[in-house]
Amino acid sequence: MLVFSLITLLQFIDASNVPKSKNLSCIRYKDMIPTYACNYQINSHANYCEDSTFYKSNTTCLCNNINWLGSVLGCLSYEGKVELKSIQGVKKFCQINGGINLTQKNVEFAFQKYLESTANLSVPASNNTNPTIDHPIFLSSQEVDLYRRAYEKYLGNFDNSIYYGTVIYGYWMVVVLLAAVANWIKYIFPNLSSLNSAGIKLIQKHVLLPALRGKLKAQLKSWGPVEFMIPSRIETLILGVFLLLLTIMTFLNTDPVEGDPIFYTRNNAQLRYIVDRSGIISTMLAPLVVLFAGRNNILLWITRWQYVRFLVFHRWIARTMVIMAATHAIGYTKLLGSFYYKEIKTGYLRAGVVAIVAGTIMLAQGALYMRRRWYETFLVVHIVLGVCWLVGCWTHVNELGFVYFFYLIAIIWGLDRVVRVVRLYFFGFPFADVELVTDNLIKIDIPLPKSWQKRNVLGHAFIHIFRPSWFWQSHPFTFMHSITNKKHMVCYCKVKEGFTFSLCRYLASKPNHHAKLRVGVEGPYGATMPVAKTDSMVFIASGSGIPGIYQEVSHCVKEVSRDSSQRVKLVWIIRNYSSIRWFHAELKAFQKTPVQVTVYVTGHFVKPKETGDIQRGVVEEKEIGCNLVPSSYTLDTTSLDSVDESITSDLSFVGFLHGRPDVTSLVANNIEECATSVTFITCGHTKLVDDIRAAVCQKIDNATGKAIHFYDQSQVWA
Repeated sequence: MLVFSLITLLQFIDASNVPKSKNLSCIRYKDMIPTYACNYQINSHANYCEDSTFYKSNTTCLCNNINWLGSVLGCLSYEGKVELKSIQGVKKFCQINGGINLTQKNVEFAFQKYLESTANLSVPASNNTNPTIDHPIFLSSQEVDLYRRAYEKYLGNFDNSIYYGTVIYGYWMVVVLLAAVANWIKYIFPNLSSLNSAGIKLIQKHVLLPALRGKLKAQLKSWGPVEFMIPSRIETLILGVFLLLLTIMTFLNTDPVEGDPIFYTRNNAQLRYIVDRSGIISTMLAPLVVLFAGRNNILLWITRWQYVRFLVFHRWIARTMVIMAATHAIGYTKLLGSFYYKEIKTGYLRAGVVAIVAGTIMLAQGALYMRRRWYETFLVVHIVLGVCWLVGCWTHVNELGFVYFFYLIAIIWGLDRVVRVVRLYFFGFPFADVELVTDNLIKIDIPLPKSWQKRNVLGHAFIHIFRPSWFWQSHPFTFMHSITNKKHMVCYCKVKEGFTFSLCRYLASKPNHHAKLRVGVEGPYGATMPVAKTDSMVFIASGSGIPGIYQEVSHCVKEVSRDSSQRVKLVWIIRNYSSIRWFHAELKAFQKTPVQVTVYVTGHFVKPKETGDIQRGVVEEKEIGCNLVPSSYTLDTTSLDSVDESITSDLSFVGFLHGRPDVTSLVANNIEECATSVTFITCGHTKLVDDIRAAVCQKIDNATGKAIHFYDQSQVWA
């Protein structure tokens, strides 16, 4: 909220007391519009300075010319009087544009000279060929009114653009406040009776929890080579209102003045208003783009949203920002016409072109297809282009005003990096045991600093491995506290493309597939959930999604006694019994706890084309290995009809089942068994997560008097 407040405050700073400054405040024309109109009108009829032209005037010279000042004051006068606010507007105009501080004596003398003039020297426009004159001129009241209305529309549009951009900030502030209130109430009072009302359940079922359509939320969808993730229904609703509001604010109050003496045609006038509006609002969106992308975004704590949701908003706001900026650039190119090649030589326009090109390329190279396959390359290019965009925008608006938004961007970006470095420093840089435990799974065992040992830290962290080819990279992994050594944390990393594949190949070349590597840990990130306050907790994980879920279970079970009516269930879905080998000690630790553990063994990895339940157009998660075994698709050597006793002999408290679980029945049965409330927490394969979400939404309004909660712990942001 502090960031929103700072952004809003910047929009109302008055920089009129800063002489000879081009870095004006955003609202720079208030009270000066009549003066601008009179100046433009007077310059179209007469010259007061030899080096002034109709298109470009020497404001310093004009403000020092008593006859020009008298003409302006006469233009501003009404029934022989000049209002105080009009005088203040003239003073601000001369101070900001000409660096001249007019005194009250100057103003009174100039106006008196105007009143003493007896000849009507009003002449028709002469295309700026008038000789320099030394007396005030008189203007017709009808013409003065037309110029003033035209300038109120033209320059007032700059002020209005700030107001309308502020409305968009206000919208996001309301969204954040509503999310904060709803999620903190849910966290503090998870069993509040009002949360179980029919109305709240309908909102949860149809708005807050479901995918936009059908089941697809965590899974990736594709249209040929184009891959994308579909926002959830609530995310789509928030973004839809934002886009509608943005469209309204862009076109609101852009109808031109009839007979406009500035732009001459209606089309030119309206186009100018829209391109100015789009450029200003695009600039105002920039701090939100950077804020929502930060790992250390304070809004994460305020809203209790996952980082992945802010990344969804970051991408969509960035897209609209670039589209608005492109509209601004293309529109100005059309308005400039034959003057384009002359104007493009100016520094601020060239900087604007650099910013537009960098922003457009960032959108293209930020496509999901690129991020998933070449993430490290994407990240480096994204940062380099981001710097080009920032420098280009900064230089462009520094000539025009609005540069304060980019000061704020630099502060937001800089603070995020500082916090990252501080987190790394306080964790330290220990040596970690890194081991390839299976063909496609890496285990990282990291010693913990004392600050982490003293508290039960949950969530995920970004891991740096300090080798020449990797030190600059950081990758997010969920972690758990080691069972064998409480002073260590453990991450299990599935081998995919990029960094994990390179690490896999490196470990494959080492004795026993093991190495000691210096690491840095930035974290922890992620909010804790109020699951221990419900009477039934069902944790569902698949494959390498178990570490974060396991840590949550371990945290909850400490608050549940054996004779308690609360139930804690852990469901783990694996392909074969080999997964039990690398997670055996952790499962064994639940033997004397009230946790009910069930493991589903699906048998073997089936290629997507051989399954009947893969939806068309859905991109399967790509998993590869180091080729330590003949094939990553080989069948499990364990019979599907019997449990491997050599692995599970001391896990008699664990229920082993073969095949895939019926997720709908699993959810329905646990809702039926709970007394008053049940929480489902899941992390793992995207299809499993989507199926559980859909099953919860299907049943949530049928459980009369019961509170149903669902949390998706998956962090799909690549």
